[in-house]
Amino acid sequence: MTAELDLIVSGVTGAMAGGVVRPLLAPFDAVSDVWKAAIAKRLTTTGERIARKRGQRTLEISERTAVNALAASALTDDAVVQEYLAGVVASATLENDNAHMLALVGRLTPLQMRLHYGLYLGAAMYTRREVAAFEDALQRWEEANDYDGAREMVTLITDPGLPRADDWDRAERALDNLRREGLVDSRATYWDSTEQGIVSFKMTPFGIDLFAAALGVEIVAFGDLCECELGVLQLDPVIPAMDTESMARFEDVYGNTDQVNAWKRMIEVSDADV
Repeated sequence: MTAELDLIVSGVTGAMAGGVVRPLLAPFDAVSDVWKAAIAKRLTTTGERIARKRGQRTLEISERTAVNALAASALTDDAVVQEYLAGVVASATLENDNAHMLALVGRLTPLQMRLHYGLYLGAAMYTRREVAAFEDALQRWEEANDYDGAREMVTLITDPGLPRADDWDRAERALDNLRREGLVDSRATYWDSTEQGIVSFKMTPFGIDLFAAALGVEIVAFGDLCECELGVLQLDPVIPAMDTESMARFEDVYGNTDQVNAWKRMIEVSDADV
């Protein structure tokens, strides 16, 4: 068990003095040894992820953060969810305990978490390309902040971990839930004959905050994510960024035609511009 996990468990133990988590942990006495081993493994894995994201920073968490982290991480083997939990804990402080984010991660499905990560990673990579021409770092940062919800983007769903083709309705339901949680502002989904879905969306302040927390970093504004090292934007295991463009460019190519091969036509236009 890592030192970081020891800290989490210590926080939970401290909270038990007031009877806060005793009802939560009591059922564990009755589960099988197999369940206990699985839970211990999940907690250890999450603790290792917290240590990686925390780096050299001191880990400061409240008892409320510890309780929520323990409850959520004990019940999932999904790597993306574990990464989100670990990042939210690693970026928490005593003043800002991130308990609301832990509760959110605990009730979202792995599919919803992966879709949120994919959309925001694509948006961050797209914005980095758009502002790269500015040599001054402060100007890049300021320009990047103009993309933090003011501009609509379109992402082609190429992540093999997300639904496509006949299963696309699952992705649409996941997107609806992210919208209800205030994590994206999405107006539409499209269909491409390449059997890949297309999502149009705007980022939200809360969606940006959750994305940054999942990465284990503290930000002042979205521009910070466009100035950090590329490795900071990656989860473990690495999920490649999906192609993202502006809605304005998509509409220039998509026009009033049907949805068949809309993204392919946009790529052809991009190649012609080179």
